[in-house]
Amino acid sequence: MASKTKHTDLGPGVGLSFLDILCCGLGAVVLLFLIVRHGYQPVDTEVPTVLQIQEVQQLRKAIVSERDKWSQLETENVTLEQRAEAKRSELQAFEGQGGVQQHTMASILEVIRDLAQEDVKRQQIQMAFDRLDKTPAEILTPSDTTPKPIGGAVEGIKLFEIDRVLILVDVSASMLHRSLIDIIKLKNSPPNVQHAAKKWRQTMNSAIWAFGSISLDSRYKVLFFSEQVYDVYGKELRKGTLRWDKKESEDLKTFSQLVNNFHPMAGTNLELALQYMQTLAPRPNKVLIITDGLPNQLQTKRFAKALTMKGCNRKSFSPEGTTSAICRGSIAIETFAEHADRLNGVPIDIILLPLDGDSMAVRFYSLVASAAGGRLLTPSRDWLVK
Repeated sequence: MASKTKHTDLGPGVGLSFLDILCCGLGAVVLLFLIVRHGYQPVDTEVPTVLQIQEVQQLRKAIVSERDKWSQLETENVTLEQRAEAKRSELQAFEGQGGVQQHTMASILEVIRDLAQEDVKRQQIQMAFDRLDKTPAEILTPSDTTPKPIGGAVEGIKLFEIDRVLILVDVSASMLHRSLIDIIKLKNSPPNVQHAAKKWRQTMNSAIWAFGSISLDSRYKVLFFSEQVYDVYGKELRKGTLRWDKKESEDLKTFSQLVNNFHPMAGTNLELALQYMQTLAPRPNKVLIITDGLPNQLQTKRFAKALTMKGCNRKSFSPEGTTSAICRGSIAIETFAEHADRLNGVPIDIILLPLDGDSMAVRFYSLVASAAGGRLLTPSRDWLVK
């Protein structure tokens, strides 16, 4: 008897549903695999704060403001350059066959005065240009005001084989140091500390160097000036007529010893020293000035006029007051203008040991030396100093 086998058939509908479930599950797995980022490392991003955003906006405004001034400044700079070039051409016109001897010192000083005024304006414009050249971050950052070393070498001053050489040596208190703060400290120090100051030793050694450059048997005169004028023996000069000295072979040793007896004192009155120059007859063939800056004193009888000069007032000449750079510039111009006739045709050499940051003195004395047919030299800090 044949056996009967029973087959269970779920039907075609049930089989397709099961396959749909499997496909949906597989699709979900694939989708999750694509969505999830395996090995993801979070990026350390700093979110700017409101304060930082405000600082950036202020910085951008500052840059835009500086840029807006660029066209105007460039126009002013071109105009000033044209005016300065005209003045330089006028100054060069003084040179030629007879050089500055053909013209008065007063006319040369007038050109110098115009050049100095234009130079101050150009410096202000250049500062704005330099400000724009900096990176944006530096615009809002104070600049480095650390004094930079002043370089240079002393060469080209010729005193040899010249008869009647006048040497004027500044022995004011500022000759103690290049820094104003250190000058104040050294002014209250004992004499031995002052004499050991590097700039003071350089000043005295410069005077010895200049005296040693004068030829034997040549006539000379050396004067030391602060608020008063002194001879080589340290004696304060009074009213009277000066006479030329004649250099002897043993004078250098004596001069070196006498110079080391000087000590720094008070302010700077270059005008008084030039007044004593007026009494020398015949007049000098060469003038050498050893100083560190513009004078800050005028003669008492001209005090009223000094108060009317640009940048000057009563406090400018008081013992407890300070003289502004503009006032010192006015005093310097007045000093040379007062003696323009006597200085006409006399070459003026200047050894400048400048105060830190005193660019006006360098500019003024370079113009004076150039107009008078001399040289301005700023030696290095270690010149003649061990």
